[in-house]
Amino acid sequence: MTVTNGYTQVEILQAAIDPSGQARWTAADVFNQELAIDAASRWIDQYSHTRFYTTTSDETRYYTAHAYWQLYLPDDLLSITTLKTDDDDDGTYETTWATTDYVLLPTNAALKSKPYRSIEMASNGTLSWPTRVRNGVEIVGTFGYCTGSGLTAPAPIRQACLMIAHRLWKRKDAVFGVAGSSGVGVTTVIATIQADSDIRMLLDAGYDKRGGFY
Repeated sequence: MTVTNGYTQVEILQAAIDPSGQARWTAADVFNQELAIDAASRWIDQYSHTRFYTTTSDETRYYTAHAYWQLYLPDDLLSITTLKTDDDDDGTYETTWATTDYVLLPTNAALKSKPYRSIEMASNGTLSWPTRVRNGVEIVGTFGYCTGSGLTAPAPIRQACLMIAHRLWKRKDAVFGVAGSSGVGVTTVIATIQADSDIRMLLDAGYDKRGGFY
């Protein structure tokens, strides 16, 4: 299989598994390593409630405004191509906002390679959010925590992915949670990744969590 937007690479995982570089990997080994990276990356997305890459083409997403002056985004926004609103709840997004009609927040997000998480109407603007319309806002743009592929994710995220993928690789030899034998020592493989304090620390430090409105 091919890993898409993984947060580490097969070569890096192989070096972690075999630091000596003497191992000879079969096609089945490589497949399982790719599968471990893919599973670890998507688990991180679910844990973080975001994704650490952006798509090459624009996506269209819809939001409901709860305040006339501010739109809180449950998704991480990187850029806007078009922003439209359905002001009369007729299913048609007839009002197109100019870039001068709104302000993306936090203000310095792009300078810090971080996403926008809310949009305010411009202080001198004439447009406001349609608060009585479900899914009254249409945004076409790019989404994700950071630009680029998964390999541009913050370092803590990439390290956590490597650790999780390494553990998933080892689990093939420990389907019941234990690997090894009494003659060479027994290694207990923790089944629940969330129980690993190091992984959780990396994930918790790897991105800015939502703290409400900005």
